[in-house]
Amino acid sequence: MGAPVLGLFRACLRARLRACLRALRYGLRMHSRNKGKRAEREAAAVLSEVFGCEFRRSQQYAGGVDSADVVGGPPDLHWEVKHQERMRLYDWVEQAVADADETTPLVLHRQNRKEWLVTLRVNDLVALGRILDKWDTRKSSTDSCS
Repeated sequence: MGAPVLGLFRACLRARLRACLRALRYGLRMHSRNKGKRAEREAAAVLSEVFGCEFRRSQQYAGGVDSADVVGGPPDLHWEVKHQERMRLYDWVEQAVADADETTPLVLHRQNRKEWLVTLRVNDLVALGRILDKWDTRKSSTDSCS
């Protein structure tokens, strides 16, 4: 091959590689977004079973960027849901705290083929206990989940 043909061949390879990388990047973003939605629906089902009332995936596009991932059950709890193999608990808790405003932040998370876990700051344990006690008393007297 002559030098001009080789140069053209290399340019084509670079252009094709960039196109492939863009497609791969877009595809991974879509997969990640869908995985997050599936995890939120699964988390809502798990919480519904645990608390005995309906939880659902929130409509974050309507509620703003600081909306909880899952809503329902005891009020004043902010649920952040994560389904990732690489655990970044402190980052996730910081996100939940930043988004929670006046509510108690909780991170519900799991890895593939593992059970769901809940992480919260130790200083929020007392607030969580009060919220659950108040909610349980109200739920018992009204047979309602809200």
